[in-house]
Amino acid sequence: MLWPNQRCDLVQRKEPKSAIICFSRTGHSARLARKLEDRTGNLIVLIEANRYPLGTFGFLRAVMDSVRNGFVLPNGFAARLSSFDHLILCGPVWIGRPAAPLRAVLRSQKDAPQLISLFFTCGDAASGKKAISIATQDLARKLVAAEVLPNAIEGGEDETKVINRFTEALHVF
Repeated sequence: MLWPNQRCDLVQRKEPKSAIICFSRTGHSARLARKLEDRTGNLIVLIEANRYPLGTFGFLRAVMDSVRNGFVLPNGFAARLSSFDHLILCGPVWIGRPAAPLRAVLRSQKDAPQLISLFFTCGDAASGKKAISIATQDLARKLVAAEVLPNAIEGGEDETKVINRFTEALHVF
């Protein structure tokens, strides 16, 4: 796992270098990012967003930033991602949109050559599908893979099926 202030010095490899870019306000999406890390062997890069503390204030600020695209990535964060060939974004959906930090990453990668995949956690599948559509518009290009894990199916066999389907799609490219 790569913490926000760590440098990213990777050894050259022949296979694509991928990273799981994770934003998790409550730890929920981080748990799923660790599952993806276990399945894929990819490094997790955390997006730090102290402006969204737990509680009502942090939640309201998160919702407003999601609607207004109000989150700004830390200095140098987008540049740190340039050493990866494939970015797998993992995080929550807020009011039918990717969480503001994830949208900021997508917008920062518009002209970057990396492949992009999405794994969203959300209240229901419909809001997750809407978030994938918005994310695709933010990025302005096709995704390698996209999957939604509704809260209702977490922790069981259906969660495993969703994660398996997603990781299999990652290996197609």
